[in-house]
Amino acid sequence: MKKIITYSMALLITLTLSFGVSQAVSPGTGETKTKSETVSPSTETGMSAGEQQTLSGKIDENNQFVNEEGETFRLADNEKGMEVKTLSGMKVEIKGTVMEEAGQKTVEVQEYHIIE
Repeated sequence: MKKIITYSMALLITLTLSFGVSQAVSPGTGETKTKSETVSPSTETGMSAGEQQTLSGKIDENNQFVNEEGETFRLADNEKGMEVKTLSGMKVEIKGTVMEEAGQKTVEVQEYHIIE
């Protein structure tokens, strides 16, 4: 009788572990699910995910972009953004991703052109 109980317990544990492992794999894909989430840089800093836009305006004395409607945008610290920050007083056209955090808009510049 003890052997039957021991085998039953071993079978129960094996089935429980097998069920748990099978639930950790997405059906049909073989991809493993994890409890951690992938965090994009924009959500990591609390910024809302942005969309690609083309903007025209000037770089002000604070190295921020001011569009033709007078809206001020902070320039992200990526390679192109750092280049644009050096163009103080110049008119530029920027193509990039606009994000917003606590009312402050930020542009991650992908490309830019100086407008004469």
